[in-house]
Amino acid sequence: KAGSNTLTRLEQIVAWCGEGFDGVVAFDEAHKAKNLSFGGKSELRSNQFTGDDNEGRKPAGTKTGRAVIELQERLPSARVVYVSATGASEPEHLGYAVRLGLWGPATSFKTPQQFVSEITDGGTGAMELLAMQMKQGGQYLARSLSFKVHNPLCARAVPIDTDHGASFEVAEVQLGAEFQAKYDAAVGLWTQLWTTVRRMGVSGQQKTKVRREFFGASLRFWDHMCMAAKVPAVVARARQALAEGKCVVVGLQKTGAAAAKDGAAEDEDGCSTAGQIVQELVQGWTAVHKAEQQKLIAQCTALELPINALDQLLHELGGSDAVAEMTGRKLRQTCDARGEWRFEPRLRGTATPDAINIQERKAFMTGHKLVLPCPSVFFFLLCSSTVFPALLLSSRLRPSSSPCSHSFLLRPPAPSPLPPSARPWCGTARASTRD
Repeated sequence: KAGSNTLTRLEQIVAWCGEGFDGVVAFDEAHKAKNLSFGGKSELRSNQFTGDDNEGRKPAGTKTGRAVIELQERLPSARVVYVSATGASEPEHLGYAVRLGLWGPATSFKTPQQFVSEITDGGTGAMELLAMQMKQGGQYLARSLSFKVHNPLCARAVPIDTDHGASFEVAEVQLGAEFQAKYDAAVGLWTQLWTTVRRMGVSGQQKTKVRREFFGASLRFWDHMCMAAKVPAVVARARQALAEGKCVVVGLQKTGAAAAKDGAAEDEDGCSTAGQIVQELVQGWTAVHKAEQQKLIAQCTALELPINALDQLLHELGGSDAVAEMTGRKLRQTCDARGEWRFEPRLRGTATPDAINIQERKAFMTGHKLVLPCPSVFFFLLCSSTVFPALLLSSRLRPSSSPCSHSFLLRPPAPSPLPPSARPWCGTARASTRD
Protein backbone atom coordinates (compact mmCIF):
# COMPACT_ATOMS: atom_id res chain seq x y z
CA LYS A 1 0.00 0.00 0.00
CA ALA A 2 1.13 3.55 -0.62
CA GLY A 3 -0.34 4.62 2.74
CA SER A 4 -2.97 3.70 5.29
CA ASN A 5 -5.62 6.04 3.85
CA THR A 6 -4.77 5.81 0.16
CA LEU A 7 -5.29 3.45 -2.71
CA THR A 8 -3.05 0.45 -3.14
CA ARG A 9 -0.38 0.64 -5.80
CA LEU A 10 -2.44 -1.72 -7.94
CA GLU A 11 -5.49 0.53 -7.67
CA GLN A 12 -3.34 3.59 -8.42
CA ILE A 13 -2.01 1.97 -11.60
CA VAL A 14 -5.50 1.02 -12.76
CA ALA A 15 -6.79 4.54 -12.04
CA TRP A 16 -3.85 6.11 -13.86
CA CYS A 17 -4.37 3.91 -16.92
CA GLY A 18 -8.07 4.72 -17.02
CA GLU A 19 -11.00 2.86 -18.50
CA GLY A 20 -10.37 1.27 -21.88
CA PHE A 21 -6.57 1.48 -21.57
CA ASP A 22 -4.98 -0.27 -24.57
CA GLY A 23 -1.35 0.67 -24.07
CA VAL A 24 1.55 -1.58 -23.08
CA VAL A 25 1.94 -3.05 -19.60
CA ALA A 26 5.44 -4.50 -19.13
CA PHE A 27 6.11 -6.74 -16.12
CA ASP A 28 9.85 -6.48 -15.49
CA GLU A 29 11.38 -9.31 -13.43
CA ALA A 30 8.16 -11.17 -14.17
CA HIS A 31 9.45 -14.40 -12.61
CA LYS A 32 8.73 -12.90 -9.17
CA ALA A 33 5.05 -13.61 -9.87
CA LYS A 34 5.61 -17.30 -10.58
CA ASN A 35 4.41 -18.71 -7.25
CA LEU A 36 0.81 -19.59 -8.08
CA SER A 37 -0.90 -22.88 -7.26
CA PHE A 38 -2.32 -25.17 -9.96
CA GLY A 39 -3.12 -28.45 -8.23
CA GLY A 40 -6.51 -29.82 -7.27
CA LYS A 41 -6.63 -27.28 -4.45
CA SER A 42 -5.94 -24.39 -6.81
CA GLU A 43 -7.93 -21.27 -6.12
CA LEU A 44 -7.18 -19.60 -9.44
CA ARG A 45 -10.24 -18.20 -11.09
CA SER A 46 -11.13 -20.37 -14.01
CA ASN A 47 -12.52 -17.38 -15.92
CA GLN A 48 -8.95 -16.07 -16.22
CA PHE A 49 -8.13 -18.96 -18.50
CA THR A 50 -11.30 -20.46 -19.95
CA GLY A 51 -13.78 -17.61 -19.95
CA ASP A 52 -16.11 -19.38 -17.48
CA ASP A 53 -17.94 -17.22 -14.99
CA ASN A 54 -16.70 -18.21 -11.55
CA GLU A 55 -16.05 -15.06 -9.59
CA GLY A 56 -16.12 -16.67 -6.17
CA ARG A 57 -12.63 -18.15 -6.33
CA LYS A 58 -9.44 -16.26 -5.58
CA PRO A 59 -5.90 -16.89 -6.91
CA ALA A 60 -3.71 -18.92 -4.57
CA GLY A 61 -0.11 -17.82 -4.25
CA THR A 62 1.98 -14.83 -3.29
CA LYS A 63 0.64 -11.29 -3.19
CA THR A 64 2.85 -10.44 -6.14
CA GLY A 65 1.44 -13.26 -8.23
CA ARG A 66 -2.14 -12.38 -7.36
CA ALA A 67 -1.55 -8.69 -8.10
CA VAL A 68 -0.12 -9.51 -11.54
CA ILE A 69 -3.15 -11.66 -12.32
CA GLU A 70 -5.59 -8.99 -11.10
CA LEU A 71 -3.89 -6.17 -13.01
CA GLN A 72 -4.27 -8.11 -16.26
CA GLU A 73 -7.94 -8.76 -15.47
CA ARG A 74 -8.68 -5.14 -14.72
CA LEU A 75 -6.93 -3.93 -17.89
CA PRO A 76 -8.36 -6.39 -20.43
CA SER A 77 -7.39 -4.30 -23.48
CA ALA A 78 -3.78 -3.68 -22.41
CA ARG A 79 -0.93 -5.17 -24.45
CA VAL A 80 1.13 -7.21 -21.98
CA VAL A 81 4.86 -7.93 -22.10
CA TYR A 82 6.57 -10.28 -19.63
CA VAL A 83 10.28 -9.50 -19.17
CA SER A 84 12.65 -11.72 -17.22
CA ALA A 85 16.19 -13.06 -17.37
CA THR A 86 15.16 -16.02 -15.20
CA GLY A 87 13.92 -19.04 -17.10
CA ALA A 88 10.79 -20.97 -16.17
CA SER A 89 12.02 -24.37 -14.99
CA GLU A 90 8.51 -25.67 -14.23
CA PRO A 91 5.23 -25.26 -16.15
CA GLU A 92 3.64 -23.79 -13.00
CA HIS A 93 6.04 -20.86 -13.24
CA LEU A 94 4.09 -19.60 -16.27
CA GLY A 95 0.85 -19.24 -14.32
CA TYR A 96 1.01 -15.43 -14.26
CA ALA A 97 1.42 -15.27 -18.08
CA VAL A 98 -2.29 -15.57 -18.82
CA ARG A 99 -2.00 -13.52 -22.04
CA LEU A 100 0.25 -16.02 -23.79
CA GLY A 101 -2.72 -18.17 -24.76
CA LEU A 102 -1.19 -21.40 -23.57
CA TRP A 103 -4.54 -22.70 -22.33
CA GLY A 104 -8.21 -21.97 -22.82
CA PRO A 105 -10.45 -21.94 -25.96
CA ALA A 106 -8.79 -22.87 -29.28
CA THR A 107 -5.72 -24.31 -27.52
CA SER A 108 -4.52 -27.82 -26.72
CA PHE A 109 -5.26 -27.37 -23.02
CA LYS A 110 -8.68 -26.40 -21.69
CA THR A 111 -7.49 -25.39 -18.22
CA PRO A 112 -4.20 -24.34 -16.61
CA GLN A 113 -4.35 -27.50 -14.51
CA GLN A 114 -4.36 -29.62 -17.67
CA PHE A 115 -1.52 -27.56 -19.13
CA VAL A 116 0.65 -28.01 -16.04
CA SER A 117 -0.18 -31.71 -15.70
CA GLU A 118 0.57 -32.69 -19.30
CA ILE A 119 3.67 -30.53 -19.74
CA THR A 120 5.02 -31.84 -16.43
CA ASP A 121 4.45 -35.42 -17.56
CA GLY A 122 6.32 -34.64 -20.77
CA GLY A 123 9.40 -33.55 -18.86
CA THR A 124 12.18 -31.39 -20.29
CA GLY A 125 11.33 -32.39 -23.85
CA ALA A 126 7.83 -30.97 -23.54
CA MET A 127 9.18 -27.71 -22.11
CA GLU A 128 11.58 -27.43 -25.05
CA LEU A 129 8.77 -28.06 -27.52
CA LEU A 130 6.68 -25.42 -25.75
CA ALA A 131 9.51 -22.90 -26.06
CA MET A 132 9.90 -23.71 -29.77
CA GLN A 133 6.18 -23.27 -30.36
CA MET A 134 6.10 -19.95 -28.50
CA LYS A 135 9.13 -18.68 -30.40
CA GLN A 136 7.64 -19.71 -33.73
CA GLY A 137 4.41 -17.93 -32.86
CA GLY A 138 6.16 -14.71 -31.85
CA GLN A 139 5.20 -15.07 -28.20
CA TYR A 140 8.75 -15.67 -26.97
CA LEU A 141 11.82 -13.56 -27.74
CA ALA A 142 15.28 -14.20 -26.30
CA ARG A 143 18.08 -11.67 -26.67
CA SER A 144 21.57 -11.24 -25.25
CA LEU A 145 23.85 -8.22 -24.99
CA SER A 146 26.66 -7.92 -27.50
CA PHE A 147 30.21 -7.06 -26.55
CA LYS A 148 30.62 -5.20 -29.86
CA VAL A 149 29.91 -1.52 -30.39
CA HIS A 150 27.07 -1.36 -32.91
CA ASN A 151 24.99 1.67 -31.86
CA PRO A 152 26.25 4.75 -33.73
CA LEU A 153 24.32 7.09 -31.42
CA CYS A 154 26.13 5.74 -28.37
CA ALA A 155 29.44 5.84 -30.23
CA ARG A 156 28.96 9.56 -30.98
CA ALA A 157 27.62 10.43 -27.53
CA VAL A 158 30.40 8.72 -25.59
CA PRO A 159 34.00 8.38 -26.86
CA ILE A 160 34.74 4.67 -26.62
CA ASP A 161 37.16 2.23 -28.18
CA THR A 162 35.26 1.23 -31.31
CA ASP A 163 37.89 -1.34 -32.27
CA HIS A 164 37.25 -3.48 -29.22
CA GLY A 165 33.97 -2.42 -27.61
CA ALA A 166 33.45 -4.33 -24.41
CA SER A 167 36.17 -6.87 -23.74
CA PHE A 168 36.49 -9.94 -21.58
CA GLU A 169 39.64 -11.50 -20.23
CA VAL A 170 40.45 -14.05 -17.55
CA ALA A 171 43.44 -12.95 -15.49
CA GLU A 172 45.51 -15.43 -13.50
CA VAL A 173 46.88 -14.62 -10.07
CA GLN A 174 49.82 -16.30 -8.40
CA LEU A 175 49.79 -16.73 -4.64
CA GLY A 176 52.48 -14.86 -2.76
CA ALA A 177 54.77 -16.73 -0.39
CA GLU A 178 53.10 -15.21 2.70
CA PHE A 179 49.62 -16.19 1.60
CA GLN A 180 50.78 -19.68 0.60
CA ALA A 181 52.12 -20.16 4.12
CA LYS A 182 48.77 -19.06 5.62
CA TYR A 183 46.88 -21.27 3.21
CA ASP A 184 48.96 -24.32 4.10
CA ALA A 185 48.60 -23.59 7.82
CA ALA A 186 44.83 -23.28 7.37
CA VAL A 187 44.78 -26.69 5.69
CA GLY A 188 46.52 -28.11 8.74
CA LEU A 189 43.99 -26.44 11.04
CA TRP A 190 41.04 -27.91 9.16
CA THR A 191 42.68 -31.33 9.19
CA GLN A 192 42.83 -31.06 12.97
CA LEU A 193 39.21 -29.89 13.10
CA TRP A 194 38.15 -32.91 11.05
CA THR A 195 40.05 -35.20 13.41
CA THR A 196 38.18 -33.61 16.32
CA VAL A 197 34.85 -34.20 14.58
CA ARG A 198 35.62 -37.87 13.94
CA ARG A 199 36.42 -38.61 17.57
CA MET A 200 33.50 -36.75 19.09
CA GLY A 201 31.64 -39.99 19.68
CA VAL A 202 28.26 -38.68 18.51
CA SER A 203 25.86 -40.75 16.44
CA GLY A 204 22.54 -40.62 14.68
CA GLN A 205 21.03 -37.24 13.90
CA GLN A 206 23.59 -35.47 16.07
CA LYS A 207 26.42 -36.93 13.97
CA THR A 208 24.67 -35.86 10.77
CA LYS A 209 24.16 -32.35 12.15
CA VAL A 210 27.78 -31.95 13.27
CA ARG A 211 29.18 -33.11 9.93
CA ARG A 212 26.77 -30.98 7.94
CA GLU A 213 27.82 -27.90 9.91
CA PHE A 214 31.48 -28.83 9.52
CA PHE A 215 31.44 -29.14 5.74
CA GLY A 216 29.23 -26.07 5.34
CA ALA A 217 31.65 -23.99 7.41
CA SER A 218 34.56 -25.44 5.45
CA LEU A 219 33.09 -24.31 2.13
CA ARG A 220 32.43 -20.79 3.45
CA PHE A 221 35.91 -20.59 4.95
CA TRP A 222 37.70 -21.48 1.72
CA ASP A 223 35.42 -19.17 -0.26
CA HIS A 224 36.68 -16.25 1.80
CA MET A 225 40.29 -17.44 1.63
CA CYS A 226 40.14 -17.63 -2.18
CA MET A 227 38.62 -14.15 -2.38
CA ALA A 228 41.27 -12.75 -0.05
CA ALA A 229 43.99 -14.20 -2.27
CA LYS A 230 42.74 -12.11 -5.20
CA VAL A 231 42.45 -8.78 -3.41
CA PRO A 232 46.04 -7.56 -4.14
CA ALA A 233 45.63 -8.23 -7.87
CA VAL A 234 42.22 -6.51 -7.96
CA VAL A 235 43.60 -3.49 -6.09
CA ALA A 236 46.56 -3.20 -8.48
CA ARG A 237 44.33 -3.33 -11.56
CA ALA A 238 41.84 -0.92 -10.05
CA ARG A 239 44.57 1.61 -9.28
CA GLN A 240 45.89 1.32 -12.81
CA ALA A 241 42.42 1.96 -14.22
CA LEU A 242 41.90 4.96 -11.94
CA ALA A 243 45.23 6.39 -13.07
CA GLU A 244 43.97 6.11 -16.66
CA GLY A 245 40.92 8.21 -15.83
CA LYS A 246 38.47 5.33 -15.59
CA CYS A 247 36.15 4.18 -12.84
CA VAL A 248 35.96 0.63 -11.54
CA VAL A 249 33.22 -1.84 -10.65
CA VAL A 250 34.18 -4.84 -8.53
CA GLY A 251 31.71 -7.72 -8.33
CA LEU A 252 31.88 -9.84 -5.20
CA GLN A 253 30.05 -13.09 -4.57
CA LYS A 254 30.22 -12.59 -0.79
CA THR A 255 30.39 -9.50 1.41
CA GLY A 256 31.15 -11.32 4.65
CA ALA A 257 28.21 -9.73 6.44
CA ALA A 258 26.72 -13.03 7.61
CA ALA A 259 29.92 -14.35 9.13
CA ALA A 260 31.68 -11.26 10.44
CA LYS A 261 29.88 -10.69 13.74
CA ASP A 262 26.78 -8.89 12.55
CA GLY A 263 25.94 -8.06 16.14
CA ALA A 264 29.33 -6.58 17.03
CA ALA A 265 29.34 -3.32 18.94
CA GLU A 266 30.76 -0.07 17.62
CA ASP A 267 34.55 0.27 18.14
CA GLU A 268 34.88 -3.45 18.88
CA ASP A 269 38.08 -5.02 17.57
CA GLY A 270 37.82 -6.25 13.99
CA CYS A 271 38.25 -9.85 12.97
CA SER A 272 38.94 -12.09 10.01
CA THR A 273 35.74 -13.36 8.41
CA ALA A 274 37.36 -16.72 7.74
CA GLY A 275 38.58 -16.87 11.34
CA GLN A 276 35.12 -16.01 12.64
CA ILE A 277 33.67 -18.94 10.69
CA VAL A 278 36.05 -21.32 12.49
CA GLN A 279 35.35 -19.76 15.88
CA GLU A 280 31.57 -20.03 15.53
CA LEU A 281 31.90 -23.63 14.34
CA VAL A 282 34.07 -24.72 17.27
CA GLN A 283 31.99 -22.87 19.87
CA GLY A 284 28.93 -24.80 18.70
CA TRP A 285 30.53 -28.18 19.50
CA THR A 286 28.89 -29.07 22.81
CA ALA A 287 30.51 -32.51 22.76
CA VAL A 288 34.02 -31.02 22.85
CA HIS A 289 35.63 -29.96 26.12
CA LYS A 290 35.89 -26.22 26.68
CA ALA A 291 39.67 -26.34 26.99
CA GLU A 292 40.03 -28.06 23.62
CA GLN A 293 37.69 -25.51 22.04
CA GLN A 294 39.83 -22.67 23.34
CA LYS A 295 42.97 -24.39 22.05
CA LEU A 296 41.53 -24.73 18.53
CA ILE A 297 40.36 -21.10 18.52
CA ALA A 298 43.79 -19.96 19.70
CA GLN A 299 45.43 -21.89 16.85
CA CYS A 300 43.11 -20.19 14.40
CA THR A 301 43.86 -16.75 15.83
CA ALA A 302 47.60 -17.42 15.60
CA LEU A 303 47.28 -17.89 11.83
CA GLU A 304 46.44 -14.18 11.41
CA LEU A 305 44.00 -14.97 8.62
CA PRO A 306 43.20 -12.20 6.12
CA ILE A 307 40.56 -9.61 6.87
CA ASN A 308 37.26 -9.58 5.00
CA ALA A 309 37.90 -9.01 1.28
CA LEU A 310 35.38 -6.16 0.94
CA ASP A 311 36.81 -4.27 3.92
CA GLN A 312 40.32 -4.75 2.59
CA LEU A 313 39.24 -3.37 -0.79
CA LEU A 314 37.68 -0.30 0.80
CA HIS A 315 40.84 0.34 2.83
CA GLU A 316 43.24 -0.09 -0.10
CA LEU A 317 41.21 2.04 -2.53
CA GLY A 318 40.64 5.09 -0.36
CA GLY A 319 37.98 4.14 2.17
CA SER A 320 34.33 5.15 2.21
CA ASP A 321 35.19 8.64 0.91
CA ALA A 322 36.36 7.18 -2.42
CA VAL A 323 34.49 3.88 -2.64
CA ALA A 324 30.72 3.57 -3.09
CA GLU A 325 29.57 0.47 -1.23
CA MET A 326 26.21 -1.01 -2.27
CA THR A 327 25.53 -3.85 0.16
CA GLY A 328 23.09 -4.70 2.91
CA ARG A 329 25.71 -4.62 5.65
CA LYS A 330 24.99 -2.85 8.93
CA LEU A 331 28.61 -2.96 10.11
CA ARG A 332 31.95 -2.74 8.37
CA GLN A 333 35.57 -2.85 9.45
CA THR A 334 38.00 0.04 9.09
CA CYS A 335 41.72 0.25 9.65
CA ASP A 336 43.07 3.15 11.74
CA ALA A 337 46.44 4.89 11.51
CA ARG A 338 48.00 2.26 13.80
CA GLY A 339 46.96 -0.54 11.45
CA GLU A 340 44.30 -1.88 13.82
CA TRP A 341 40.96 -3.03 12.47
CA ARG A 342 37.77 -2.06 14.27
CA PHE A 343 34.06 -2.36 13.62
CA GLU A 344 32.06 0.74 12.83
CA PRO A 345 28.37 1.14 11.92
CA ARG A 346 27.66 1.64 8.24
CA LEU A 347 24.19 3.00 9.00
CA ARG A 348 23.80 6.19 11.00
CA GLY A 349 20.66 7.22 12.87
CA THR A 350 17.46 5.99 11.23
CA ALA A 351 19.04 5.41 7.81
CA THR A 352 18.18 2.16 6.05
CA PRO A 353 20.46 0.07 3.81
CA ASP A 354 18.31 0.93 0.79
CA ALA A 355 18.60 4.67 1.46
CA ILE A 356 22.37 4.43 1.91
CA ASN A 357 22.73 2.36 -1.27
CA ILE A 358 20.79 4.95 -3.27
CA GLN A 359 23.16 7.65 -2.02
CA GLU A 360 26.18 5.51 -2.84
CA ARG A 361 24.88 4.74 -6.33
CA LYS A 362 24.29 8.44 -6.98
CA ALA A 363 27.81 9.26 -5.78
CA PHE A 364 29.23 6.72 -8.22
CA MET A 365 27.08 7.72 -11.18
CA THR A 366 27.91 11.41 -10.72
CA GLY A 367 31.65 10.74 -10.47
CA HIS A 368 32.13 11.70 -6.83
CA LYS A 369 33.24 8.15 -6.07
CA LEU A 370 35.03 6.16 -8.75
CA VAL A 371 35.01 2.65 -7.29
CA LEU A 372 31.91 0.53 -6.80
CA PRO A 373 32.12 -2.91 -5.14
CA CYS A 374 28.78 -4.72 -5.32
CA PRO A 375 27.72 -8.23 -4.26
CA SER A 376 26.67 -9.47 -7.67
CA VAL A 377 28.08 -11.76 -10.33
CA PHE A 378 26.14 -10.09 -13.13
CA PHE A 379 26.26 -6.31 -13.26
CA PHE A 380 25.10 -4.07 -16.11
CA LEU A 381 26.06 -0.59 -14.91
CA LEU A 382 26.52 2.57 -16.94
CA CYS A 383 29.44 4.93 -16.49
CA SER A 384 29.45 8.74 -16.46
CA SER A 385 32.44 9.68 -18.58
CA THR A 386 34.24 6.91 -20.42
CA VAL A 387 34.65 3.17 -20.51
CA PHE A 388 35.43 1.54 -17.20
CA PRO A 389 36.86 -1.82 -16.25
CA ALA A 390 34.81 -4.18 -14.14
CA LEU A 391 36.72 -6.70 -12.07
CA LEU A 392 35.01 -9.70 -10.54
CA LEU A 393 36.36 -10.78 -7.17
CA SER A 394 35.07 -14.33 -7.23
CA SER A 395 35.67 -17.36 -5.06
CA ARG A 396 35.65 -19.64 -8.09
CA LEU A 397 38.85 -21.53 -8.82
CA ARG A 398 37.85 -22.18 -12.42
CA PRO A 399 36.39 -19.86 -15.06
CA SER A 400 32.66 -20.00 -15.66
CA SER A 401 31.35 -20.92 -19.09
CA SER A 402 29.19 -17.78 -19.00
CA PRO A 403 30.76 -14.68 -20.62
CA CYS A 404 29.15 -12.54 -17.91
CA SER A 405 31.00 -14.24 -15.06
CA HIS A 406 34.68 -13.53 -14.67
CA SER A 407 37.28 -14.80 -12.25
CA PHE A 408 40.89 -14.35 -11.23
CA LEU A 409 42.26 -17.87 -11.30
CA LEU A 410 44.48 -19.29 -8.57
CA ARG A 411 46.87 -21.20 -10.78
CA PRO A 412 50.21 -20.50 -12.53
CA PRO A 413 49.80 -17.95 -15.33
CA ALA A 414 49.84 -19.02 -18.97
CA PRO A 415 51.15 -16.94 -21.88
CA SER A 416 48.47 -14.65 -23.29
CA PRO A 417 47.43 -15.40 -26.89
CA LEU A 418 47.22 -11.64 -27.56
CA PRO A 419 50.08 -9.13 -27.58
CA PRO A 420 49.86 -6.28 -25.06
CA SER A 421 48.73 -3.83 -27.74
CA ALA A 422 45.66 -5.97 -28.42
CA ARG A 423 44.63 -6.01 -24.76
CA PRO A 424 43.58 -2.40 -24.07
CA TRP A 425 41.85 -3.21 -20.78
CA CYS A 426 44.97 -4.76 -19.26
CA GLY A 427 43.23 -7.75 -17.76
CA THR A 428 39.89 -6.17 -17.04
CA ALA A 429 36.81 -8.29 -17.01
CA ARG A 430 34.46 -6.13 -19.03
CA ALA A 431 33.66 -2.54 -19.93
CA SER A 432 30.52 -0.59 -20.61
CA THR A 433 29.24 2.92 -21.22
CA ARG A 434 26.44 5.12 -19.98
CA ASP A 435 24.39 7.55 -22.06
